[in-house]
Amino acid sequence: AYENKILPMIALMRIEPRYQEELRGLLAGLQAALGDDAKIPSLNRPPRYEDLAAVNCIPDFTRMGCSSFAAWGPMTAQGHTIAGRNLDWLSIAPLLDSQIILVQSPAADGQTPGWVSVTWPSIIGCLTGMNADGVTVSMHDVGAGPPSSKFGFTPRAFALREAIESARGDTAAKDVARVLRSRQCAVGNNVPVTWPSVGRGSPSVVFEYDGDADNRKGLTVRWPNPQAAKGGTPTDSDPPTPSKRLDYQISTNHFRMRAPPHACERYAALERGLKTLAEENKKLDVDGAWDLLRTAAQPRAIALVILTYHSVVFEPNERRMHVAFSHDGKPAPESKPITLDVAKLLAADSPNPQSP
Repeated sequence: AYENKILPMIALMRIEPRYQEELRGLLAGLQAALGDDAKIPSLNRPPRYEDLAAVNCIPDFTRMGCSSFAAWGPMTAQGHTIAGRNLDWLSIAPLLDSQIILVQSPAADGQTPGWVSVTWPSIIGCLTGMNADGVTVSMHDVGAGPPSSKFGFTPRAFALREAIESARGDTAAKDVARVLRSRQCAVGNNVPVTWPSVGRGSPSVVFEYDGDADNRKGLTVRWPNPQAAKGGTPTDSDPPTPSKRLDYQISTNHFRMRAPPHACERYAALERGLKTLAEENKKLDVDGAWDLLRTAAQPRAIALVILTYHSVVFEPNERRMHVAFSHDGKPAPESKPITLDVAKLLAADSPNPQSP
């Protein structure tokens, strides 16, 4: 099925030349390192470029079940943005205990910011990441109807990578929207995006994104305000005014504007937790963010079917990520997290490193 069905589908995908070059570089490195041992046992042949492209298209062939939230302003101690994300996926043996942190260097010309990715080896698109400006982008699956076209799709991991490599802190919503509108997607997505809070407006947005090009070019912008939840239509250039603004936003695996929202216990659990904090006038911090992620994680009882592989708490203002991986069948937020100083990582990896 893989060689007869999946590989021909790769020909329908549109991968930007710079990402093709990176995949070919990975293949060359793999061949140089392993020599004759570079072989895919199940196919009894050496790996090819198309195989690495197929790995990066897995999110277009297999659905995920993820959860995210963000809070800021009166909800946090300093008014800064705090966001959290769980990545849930089918429990598959090669994905267990094999996740990595990947630091993508900034472009030498300064036009493309560096970013830090939580991923698996050879997946170079964006599943979960933060860039040098503190902009975060995460992938969430949504059940959606068939796309308008039958070819010319951009793998969503590459569309999200292009988005995070284009987004600046003060124009993040516009930058990401511009990229997503220019790339046709084959499947349904919620794309939560956050950036540093500067005390005005909402530093969070969810892009409802699919292949229905007849419906707003495949993209609807959901800001965190009651009008949006009731079917309002703010644009990326029309963020909610403070009087309308909610100081938190949630996303799981259903549209709320492109289609009527569905019942979702993970969404409800996050909403209960955030509403309680607001009603009790308590401030969300990193520890509280982990508590929220645990309420939305996939339980251990179904770990053999679906698993929360990684969980991340973002602090965009501070350019920090706190990352935990699943281990021994435990959902990720039950594991001990590590803290990544994104600014230092990217400075150290820059073509023109700054002083420590």
